[in-house]
Amino acid sequence: MEKDRNLIDLIVDCWEGLKRLLGKLGCLLASMLRLSARCWWVVLPVVLLFLGAAFYYSRPANKTHKVNAIVRLNGPSIEMLRQVYKPLEQMPDTKAPIATETLLGLGGDVARRVHTFKTFEVIDCLNDSTADYVDYKHKRKQQDTLNVVMPDRLALQFRVRGSQECIPEVEEQLLRYLNADPQLQRAYDTYMVTLDREVEFCHTQIEKLDSLTSSFYFLNQDMAVSITRWSTGLVVGDRRIRLFLDDIYRHIAYTRFIDERKAIATAPVVIENHFVMDARPINGRLKCLIIGLLAGWIIGCILAALVDQRKAISAWLRQ
Repeated sequence: MEKDRNLIDLIVDCWEGLKRLLGKLGCLLASMLRLSARCWWVVLPVVLLFLGAAFYYSRPANKTHKVNAIVRLNGPSIEMLRQVYKPLEQMPDTKAPIATETLLGLGGDVARRVHTFKTFEVIDCLNDSTADYVDYKHKRKQQDTLNVVMPDRLALQFRVRGSQECIPEVEEQLLRYLNADPQLQRAYDTYMVTLDREVEFCHTQIEKLDSLTSSFYFLNQDMAVSITRWSTGLVVGDRRIRLFLDDIYRHIAYTRFIDERKAIATAPVVIENHFVMDARPINGRLKCLIIGLLAGWIIGCILAALVDQRKAISAWLRQ
């Protein structure tokens, strides 16, 4: 009969397995160090070769930065914009110059330095129409109702190699490419008809509310009477006019919001701010040198092991 296992037994087994794994890794590291010392003439050149490659890859002219911006959609949905953006997003980096030069109309030199186009959702945590953060790591769960995906915002990203002087040109051509799409244009035209009518209605309502309240106050049709009864039997009445300022101020605030939306809605896709380059490069010098050192040491140890066991390998091959 098998013994029942509890949580303590499971934790002990996991700890024992972790210790065995760490012991094997320690033995492997010690073996690699001994092999490196014994066959240094094989390991050292490989390490230097990888360090040189990492140093060359991280040179200033080849440093790659992420460039981000948030756009506002006036009419089109997020899925409609992603369909238009997909030819750029799905193009491999090796063929990115062809896509950027053909679709965006960029020059050959700029097209070769721009690649890896991506889109990310903009999250509104408080559901107050204010962007709180961008889900760059795609960690938001679809079932999460607390973090609301903004239906009229989308974050765009691309990568640029070398200097940032070409970013304004890429921004201009990218917006031109998106706003020239017929489907986005039709959604924008439909949206503007409704938005213009809503703006007109809000301003008309302000004038009507002003006239209505003026007439209402002068006619004294709604008088609130506050009665206070004293212990002596004296009754005191207070007649006051109930003002509607709270409702009026709420409508004026909404009208201001609608006016701002109309002022921004100059095209189907409008950028909230200019594209901004991330100051930290993807292929930083220190990061590349560390990766090159580790990769060179591992590859060097593999080659050194082949050289060290060449006689055994040769005998095995002759069997």
